[in-house]
Amino acid sequence: MSKQITAGELASIVQTLLCCPEAHIGLDDARFSAMMTDITMAVCKHAGGEPLGVAELFEDDWYISIVRNERLPEDGGIWADYDLDGELEPYSVFAWGD
Repeated sequence: MSKQITAGELASIVQTLLCCPEAHIGLDDARFSAMMTDITMAVCKHAGGEPLGVAELFEDDWYISIVRNERLPEDGGIWADYDLDGELEPYSVFAWGD
């Protein structure tokens, strides 16, 4: 029988992968960047917004930029409560597809 994973368990796994350096065994910076970028793309696909480039390490933390697209609610949707100084600039040149 396959493992049955709940939404809460999946959220915990993703949180561990993103936030606990000891869980990064086998993930070099390139693979971690790709994983974080892929997760961001999945969130954007379903909640709106677009990643602008790939996740990058800056001053001991990982970041990825998000821009506005046509699927993002006017109020900023899922991204509204994060980086309050940043702005969701309009979607321009970056498209990851649907």
